[in-house]
Amino acid sequence: MRSVLIVGDHLSGRGGMETIVFKVAKHLNDLNEFAGFYFDPRSQDGVISSDWVQGLHVIPSGNKTAKVFRSFAFVYRLRKFLKQEQSIKKIVCLTPVHCHLVAKACKDLHQRIEIISWIHFSIDTFRDREKHYLVESCSRHLAISSGIKKRLIELGVPENRCITIYNCTVSHTETLSGLNCEPFTILFMGRVEFNGAKNLQVLFETLKKFNQNWHLHIVGTGTPVDEKKCRELCQNLGIAKKIFWHGWQSSPWAYVRKMIGAVNCLVLCSRYEGFPMVLVEALSYGIPCISSDCPTGPSDIIENGENGLLYDCADKTGLLTCLEKMYKQGVALRDEGIKGSIKKFYEESYFKLIDGVLLESER
Repeated sequence: MRSVLIVGDHLSGRGGMETIVFKVAKHLNDLNEFAGFYFDPRSQDGVISSDWVQGLHVIPSGNKTAKVFRSFAFVYRLRKFLKQEQSIKKIVCLTPVHCHLVAKACKDLHQRIEIISWIHFSIDTFRDREKHYLVESCSRHLAISSGIKKRLIELGVPENRCITIYNCTVSHTETLSGLNCEPFTILFMGRVEFNGAKNLQVLFETLKKFNQNWHLHIVGTGTPVDEKKCRELCQNLGIAKKIFWHGWQSSPWAYVRKMIGAVNCLVLCSRYEGFPMVLVEALSYGIPCISSDCPTGPSDIIENGENGLLYDCADKTGLLTCLEKMYKQGVALRDEGIKGSIKKFYEESYFKLIDGVLLESER
């Protein structure tokens, strides 16, 4: 019985969101409960690759239409599809707009279909109208961090309708941390943004003041404009020779193991997050993390001083203080202790939560 449909934009194929969406879809598919992806044809332009779906069912949702008709066409096509597929009982929506459009498509259907939101970004990045869509259109919400759950409740969602599932499924892995690396080896993994959400400008300017023998490895890519700004700043600061650009990698951690080796710490200096999977992934390899205590997610993952260090986004010297502390004394936990600190994020715990929400009345 293929009871769960996932609806949203056609994702680009290169982010942590794709990783978790794929893992959940594959898990449901293995249980014969995944009806497929229903991607919005309006979002095709930004797609880099569809390889990330790796054989999972993608339901044809039509072609783009004139802008004035796009929402109407999406609702019409989805409604027609749902009438044909009577087995679908739950629709998981990846954006507030799709929560709204799915609610329209389901209106007056003689089928019991539950609409569930699964938002992967900070709620405050959305417009007021989109926040309203979340509250009005969905009966339950999968919150990927405690901060997102709190924000949903503030918007008027009953607390018992918000289930904090976090946003990560990691496996038990071999250690990649290195307490005595020389030079001090720092890793950044993710989207390269100069002063957007990822805020790499702060990292470069801080490293200029970090008076130790260090190297920074960047695994990820961004727009040509962002990458150019980052590289130019590094040149102007005189630190370019200490920074190694590895680009986007399809299997980033295998690449790190082979091409970089042991790492002292991973750094994240974001202005905001939904749930930064890269922190959990790094900790699963025994790598301590330094992160801004941004909304939302890092404080759910990092136990300050134990498996990593958090700094206040408003503190202009916070990142430098953390780097110096990590260099001199590290954190309380080591290797296996760091791995054990993220017990709730391992696959067995995560899928148990997912099954409890999406399959509770279907199995």
